[in-house]
Amino acid sequence: MTNAKRGKMLLAIAIVACLVAAMVAAPAAYGFWYVHSEENVAQSGKGVIEVCCTVDASALGEAPRTEVAYLPEGSTAANLLSEVIESSNSQNGLEAIHDYSYSSLAELTANNTVTFTTYKAGSQEPGTHTTQDGEGIEGADTPLERFDNVVITVS
Repeated sequence: MTNAKRGKMLLAIAIVACLVAAMVAAPAAYGFWYVHSEENVAQSGKGVIEVCCTVDASALGEAPRTEVAYLPEGSTAANLLSEVIESSNSQNGLEAIHDYSYSSLAELTANNTVTFTTYKAGSQEPGTHTTQDGEGIEGADTPLERFDNVVITVS
C-alpha cells in the first residue's frame, strides 16, 4: 500500500507542476500572439514587419547571405542598413560566448556602393518559394511591407 500511496503522490506532484507550467507559459504565449498577430497589426497599425534581407557582396568576393529582419512598420529599404546587425563570426570556443561584438550593415558597407531592390510579397506566384517572380523596385526609399524581400547589392 505504501508503494501505491507514493506513486499517487508523485502523480499529483507531476500534475500540479504541469498546471503551474501552463499558467506561467500561457500569458506569455498569448501576449506574443496578440502583439504579432495580423489582426492586431491591422487594427492598431503598430508593430513590426518581417522582411527577408539578402546581402549580395559577391562583387567584393564575399558570399551572399540572407536573414530575416524585423523592422518597425513604415520602414523603408534604407532602414535595413541600421537595423540589420552582423555578429562576429570568427569566434571559437569561449570567445564566442563572451564576446558580444557586432556591427551594423551600414558600418560594413560604409566604403562601398549599395543598391536596393525590393520584391513585394504580393508579386509571389502561387506554389513558389520566392518573391522574386515579379519586377523588383529599385531605390532606398521604397516603403516596405510585411514579408517583402530586399536584395542589397554591395559593389
